[in-house]
Amino acid sequence: MRELFKDALEFFDKALRINPNIEIPYLSRGKSYYYLENYNKALSDIKSYLLSQPDSIEGYLLLGAIYFGMKDFQNAIKEINHAHKMDKTNPIPMYNLALIYEQVDDKEKMLKYLKKSAALGFEEAAELLKNFTDTN
Repeated sequence: MRELFKDALEFFDKALRINPNIEIPYLSRGKSYYYLENYNKALSDIKSYLLSQPDSIEGYLLLGAIYFGMKDFQNAIKEINHAHKMDKTNPIPMYNLALIYEQVDDKEKMLKYLKKSAALGFEEAAELLKNFTDTN
């Protein structure tokens, strides 16, 4: 799988050399760098993408995920909260916030966001919530 992301980087680099003013290759290349765990390059590309697409929930979710991968939980919470505020009916930011709060050992907030996400039909949140309540 890593090889596919490395191959994809070549195509995104080429697209940006042809036209550096289009934003989608920044998002796609940022995702590739994220999956390759090259968080600094991912961060740079996603920040570039968000300059031209400031209303992108996907961009802020990815930015939060990058910070999460860097173990910068404070910034991860900030960016995912930003995505959550953009669309409070989207269960994914709530689920991601629950995962972060689990990492920082804030079970109260973790459960709060898991419950909200599960209530909106997000199956992964419902399953995690069930597993958590079964073991506690």
